[in-house]
Amino acid sequence: MNAPFVPPAHPPATAQNLAALPLIEKWISLPTVSRDSNLPLIEWTRDYLASHGVESHLVHDETGRKANLWATLPADSAVEEVERNFFIRQPVLWQ
Repeated sequence: MNAPFVPPAHPPATAQNLAALPLIEKWISLPTVSRDSNLPLIEWTRDYLASHGVESHLVHDETGRKANLWATLPADSAVEEVERNFFIRQPVLWQ
């Protein structure tokens, strides 16, 4: 018989590892059903990054209704709210 599943222990919540929570809450509040456009999420995130001085690049699909967002922060960036090498990609696989 297999041993019982024991979930991995998670580190305690701290201010540092909860700093991204408002950003995550915003992302999950935006509609991202795969049959619909992902542009509200992508454009909001692009604008968020721009407000922190981060340049990004959108790559649209053939329909123009979906896009990938590419952004890279320099290693010496003073931006604290955004993860290094930030990248959001919602693949267009099922339509």
